[in-house]
Amino acid sequence: MSTTPSRQTFDPATVSRGTWVAAAGSLILLISCFLSWYSVSVSGFGAASGKVSGWDATDLSKLIALLALAGLVIIGLELFATNVSLPYPSSLILIGIGALSTLLVLFRIIDKPDAPSPVNVGLAYGIILALIAAIAIAVGGYLKMSEA
Repeated sequence: MSTTPSRQTFDPATVSRGTWVAAAGSLILLISCFLSWYSVSVSGFGAASGKVSGWDATDLSKLIALLALAGLVIIGLELFATNVSLPYPSSLILIGIGALSTLLVLFRIIDKPDAPSPVNVGLAYGIILALIAAIAIAVGGYLKMSEA
């Protein structure tokens, strides 16, 4: 008598809206760390400009990327490793990840990298996308908590 192990299939329809929002926010936050966060222009003799990614501009973006990965791991554990129990509810962990990421990105928006006098540093689209994605993680965690 042989028994075949039952296979569980993943049904996207059973995943809550909060989980989808937090997962999308985590993925976009991770990707945004490699996009342009700052635009640099040099005025003077020969005007030049360029862009700097978050990964290259600041060490905080590496921590933000790590937080985004942690969010994806938490969601993956909840969806695919049902036998693993987390010490805190995943919604609370996601709210914490989103809140901390939001604060770190806001800090990098307010405190731009220093540059010498003829160099102007401005914000680029990647850091704004990172801010929106970090807020989305916190909102997804809140939606998850209110759906439970």
